[in-house]
Amino acid sequence: MEHLLEASHALLPTLKAWRRDFHRYPELAYQEYKTAHKISSALQSVGIEVYSGLAGTGVIGILRGEGPGPNIAFRADMDALPLEEQNQINYKSENPGIMHACGHDGHIAILLGAATLLAQRRRELKGKVVFIFQPAEEALPAGGANRLVAEAGELIFPLDYIFGFHLWPELPAGKIAAPVGPVMAAGDIFQVEVLGKGGHGANPHKAVDAVLLASQMVVSLQNILARQVDPHQAAVLSVGVINGGKSPNVLPAKVLLKGTTRYFEPSLQEFFAQRIRQVLHGLALANGGDFYFEYQQGYKVTVNEKEATELVRACAARLVGEENVITQVVPSLATEDFSVYLQMVPGCYFWLGAGNAGKELNYPLHNPRFNFDEEVLVTGVALLVNLARSTMGN
Repeated sequence: MEHLLEASHALLPTLKAWRRDFHRYPELAYQEYKTAHKISSALQSVGIEVYSGLAGTGVIGILRGEGPGPNIAFRADMDALPLEEQNQINYKSENPGIMHACGHDGHIAILLGAATLLAQRRRELKGKVVFIFQPAEEALPAGGANRLVAEAGELIFPLDYIFGFHLWPELPAGKIAAPVGPVMAAGDIFQVEVLGKGGHGANPHKAVDAVLLASQMVVSLQNILARQVDPHQAAVLSVGVINGGKSPNVLPAKVLLKGTTRYFEPSLQEFFAQRIRQVLHGLALANGGDFYFEYQQGYKVTVNEKEATELVRACAARLVGEENVITQVVPSLATEDFSVYLQMVPGCYFWLGAGNAGKELNYPLHNPRFNFDEEVLVTGVALLVNLARSTMGN
């Protein structure tokens, strides 16, 4: 294990260079063309089979060991977010309004590092390792995983295990969380076009105020959670977009609302879709307005399989010590389309602690100040390589 840590740490300058380059030039979902080209070049340089242009911009690398054995896969996501970065760093995003604020730049670097070290150790392995660089994880409700599986499933499957991971700023660097069972929530999105009757702000009685109606809808939707969902069930309903009107003295005829639901109990998907529509209908009827409503099913619950998770825990304990392996967590209400793979293959989605309050590296995911302790790149690489060797070793 010490030798593996030394090899991973020796790679740190390269890992940082990769990560900072991806950070400096982030690309949005299904636009990761330059990112994909850099990934393909790095994989080819160490002799890994490369398949690119999958699901638009996805890349799959395949490393074949010495003879038959288990087939495993690792997945990293590639896309950035539509955020303006506020960090003052020398590798700050140079693409206006786009930022790697969810750590995907680090995920790519870790998986490239693992591929590099495993390629050097090919003769120690039996079976096949599939390295999945997936586009559009942030593209809820469809997501890149569904499209990649549909277009390139024959390159990925069959598999014995699949592993995914996420840098987690709420955990200190050096901690690894690998719970059995649900780890990330299911999530859907909805859109409401609120229809009123436009008019002058001085004569509201001659109009149907779509802004007021939309406001009532936003507030009333929260009552679904507060009074109609079992308090013991973790769930969220959030409205993230309210868009309507251009002038302070004009009552607009239309207002757009967009929101999301998150939950772990599968039956809540149908419940939310039906109940939201009922609330909207009642308010529109009471105010003399109307609405168009669309509810789109998104990602399923990300559920870790027991045996695969125990493999992660054992490898992590050898790496960072059993006291730094967290086996019980409160599942996150964030969503993750890694759930697509876990519905098909036993696997584990684990969190790599990446926070460091002393360095002010403790901003949350999707924050314009998000950054992480780059020492975690070494931990991530060593853990993936250890997983492959433990599963596929001669």
